[in-house]
Amino acid sequence: MPVEDDDQVNVLQHDEEEGFILATTDDIPPSDLEGVWILDSACTADVTGNKALFTKLARTQLSALQLADNSTVQSMHMGLLSIQVDADHRLDRPKAKFVPNLKKNLLAFRLLLRDGFQVAKWDLDVAIMILDTFVLKFTHHRGLYVLQPYEEHINSSSGS
Repeated sequence: MPVEDDDQVNVLQHDEEEGFILATTDDIPPSDLEGVWILDSACTADVTGNKALFTKLARTQLSALQLADNSTVQSMHMGLLSIQVDADHRLDRPKAKFVPNLKKNLLAFRLLLRDGFQVAKWDLDVAIMILDTFVLKFTHHRGLYVLQPYEEHINSSSGS
């Protein structure tokens, strides 16, 4: 299980009933990922260990999630996760999972697509997703694409 001094992002795999996988990478200091959202192409759920980010949270059926080191964690909560992207835009994820002690925030690429976001640009430096006039900009950082809330050029007409 990831701990404060751990510098690895573990891979989570859900049991066969829900079947989600959260695949990221190793060797990234936790301080590099504090407060950011990792765009995860393998996961089928948005997941965080930060309970304060939920505007609504409800108990659900117990789910066992297996970590890369073969340990397991339990998730019994799902709810409305609200990410304040900038001063005027909030990304709401209605079925996000709360996993206590998880040190990373993960956004499911496939769910963003399902919800209508489209890939506007994807290269070695950036992944940009757009829904109407709402822009999510994920910058490349140590092998990951991360969304940094309140990055000044997100959703501004003067940014690139």
